[in-house]
Amino acid sequence: MKNKWGHRLLATLALTALLLPCLTWMLSAFGFPVRSLFDEDGWRWLFLHATKEFFSYVVQVCLLGSMACGSLHYVGFFSRGHSMPAVWMSFGVVLVCVAALCFAATSSHSPLLGVTGHLFPSPFLYGLPAALSLTVMLASLTYGLLTMRIRRLRDVSFFLIHGIRRYAGFLMAVMLLSFLYSCIKYSFPISNL
Repeated sequence: MKNKWGHRLLATLALTALLLPCLTWMLSAFGFPVRSLFDEDGWRWLFLHATKEFFSYVVQVCLLGSMACGSLHYVGFFSRGHSMPAVWMSFGVVLVCVAALCFAATSSHSPLLGVTGHLFPSPFLYGLPAALSLTVMLASLTYGLLTMRIRRLRDVSFFLIHGIRRYAGFLMAVMLLSFLYSCIKYSFPISNL
């Protein structure tokens, strides 16, 4: 996060995550219908669920999206002066990957379909963000190799982590929001969140 509002938002979310257990303890002590995060059940819930909530499915999708966007940015795909053969080759990689995904989703006895034989719910839909992210990263890698923006093995490691570094503040905010949402959902069960 490069602006002061982003830093303020992140600091506010972190302070809220630290103060919410105290707030739930005080509200439950005053007789409000709130589950405290500082009683026996609250501690048990925190230790069982905190890590899972910091890395919820939404956070995983945002992490994969940031890696895909970062890979495009690292190889200069959004800059001017594209090499058209590299663009077409990358587009070809995307087409092959999308065709493979479509085949996997539509074949009649695919193990990626749900137990009812339909797409919803199915392992295919659950893993689709990862598959799309890897498709974009593979196309970016192809583009980077063909345009010589990726030359050494070290460049590949920077290519992989560029999006995480670039969007680290955003990812931390999503993690904190996911954790706060689950804490509020646990502590205020009457709200049906």
